[in-house]
Amino acid sequence: MARRNGRLYLIGLAVSVIGDNAMSLAAGIWVKALTGSSSQAALVSICVYAPALLGPGAGLVADRVRRRRFLVGLNLASAVLILPVVAVDGPGRIWIVFAVMTWYGVHLVLSDPAENALFAVMLPLDVRQKLNGWSLGLQETGRLVAPLIGAGLFAVLGGGVVAVFDAVTFVVAAVMLSRLRVEDAKPRPEARRLAAELVAGFDHVRRTPLLRRTLVAASVVMGFSPCWSQPSTAWCKGSGSHPASSVY
Repeated sequence: MARRNGRLYLIGLAVSVIGDNAMSLAAGIWVKALTGSSSQAALVSICVYAPALLGPGAGLVADRVRRRRFLVGLNLASAVLILPVVAVDGPGRIWIVFAVMTWYGVHLVLSDPAENALFAVMLPLDVRQKLNGWSLGLQETGRLVAPLIGAGLFAVLGGGVVAVFDAVTFVVAAVMLSRLRVEDAKPRPEARRLAAELVAGFDHVRRTPLLRRTLVAASVVMGFSPCWSQPSTAWCKGSGSHPASSVY
């Protein structure tokens, strides 16, 4: 049962990573091609990552829903909500791309805590440890392959086809999730104030030395990553100004 769940999880993860990265790249290229504006193309990334500020709220949602059912519904909803970008045929409808990519960011924020919680209960510890390695490998491979797929489909067939391709990956992910054999009981969160629930994750990190050290190390690395990727920027030379590009 654990191996079956693991295989289904990896299949769903693989198609999701490819679809997500392909659409994210194609959306920026699409906006640039229609408007000629690099700043508007960069706004696509802002639309995707801005909802991350709502992360603690997404954790509250994950604590109150049946995770598998929630993720299946979320993927199916995203498969439908991404399709309006097919109607984009000129600069006057660019707002549709921004709206869809904002939902894209909301989807990522909502799915992450629910998926992590489901992952923790559907597999025993020894299988989770092995699957984590495969999961990381698939994610990194997808980040290498997906841009080629997204840029290739966009160049040959247009952005609408990339959107349809991504919608199909959402449906495949939903099917894989629906086939998982796992108890999907509704969680019973601890009775405490809303403010305490919102900061519960930070409090857990603070009380766990290993997580606290990992968080500090990762924050330092992310803080310096603009220097490594763009060593010629004024910020890296110590002038005090920050580069306009995202660390992502």
